[in-house]
Amino acid sequence: MTVTEHATQLALQRYLDGETTPNESSLIQQHISQCAACASNIAESARLKRSVRIHAERYQPSSDFRQRMAAQLTAAPARSGFRWMPPALATLAVMLLVLAFPVIRSLRNPGTSNAELAEAIDLHITALASSNPVDVISTDRHTVKPWFQGKLPFAFSLPELAGSPYTLDGGRVAYLHHQACAQLLYSLRQHHLSVFVCPGSNPAPPPSRTAPFRAASWTSPDLHYYAISDADLADIQSLQHLWQSANPS
Repeated sequence: MTVTEHATQLALQRYLDGETTPNESSLIQQHISQCAACASNIAESARLKRSVRIHAERYQPSSDFRQRMAAQLTAAPARSGFRWMPPALATLAVMLLVLAFPVIRSLRNPGTSNAELAEAIDLHITALASSNPVDVISTDRHTVKPWFQGKLPFAFSLPELAGSPYTLDGGRVAYLHHQACAQLLYSLRQHHLSVFVCPGSNPAPPPSRTAPFRAASWTSPDLHYYAISDADLADIQSLQHLWQSANPS
């Protein structure tokens, strides 16, 4: 793949969904860093994916609605498409559907923390594809931290990076799971890392190894954090430890 070829929509979608091999992911990342058209394409796809996820969680049938629909179907099986079924079998089919719904819902929406982590990965991808990934550009934590004052309803400390392999690139306000959060971007060799700082102490999901990105998460009494990158999980966790030292529980 070269700058002039453009990545196919299928390749970009597989990259967004974590279905590419490490080598394919590396090629796509190199490509979008040089190709404005594909960078715009993948950023728009990530925004659409995130929007669909948010709205899918907002509009879900209530248990009362499911009970009323089940009652209507069992009361009149002949008019509901079960005309060919014996009444007892039709009733059993409806009961199985109603009982299976919570399982299906849990698979699609396994919990706030996992859904929020998925959003954070989408926002990290969007930042990588953006020509302006941060709103405050500085390698100095004493410049970046004050920039967030008045923009977020919470405070946090940025770790000291002297003697570490990480470089602070800057930060921005990101809206994650309907909340304003801080997003800090770092560089590590050829990799980029995002650290999200969000209000509340949501339970942290386990470390994620879903290709092409890996993530670590942790909590403090009033905040929760995500660190996301295509770097090795050990590198992500090293940055996590620096953050935990600067923001002890």
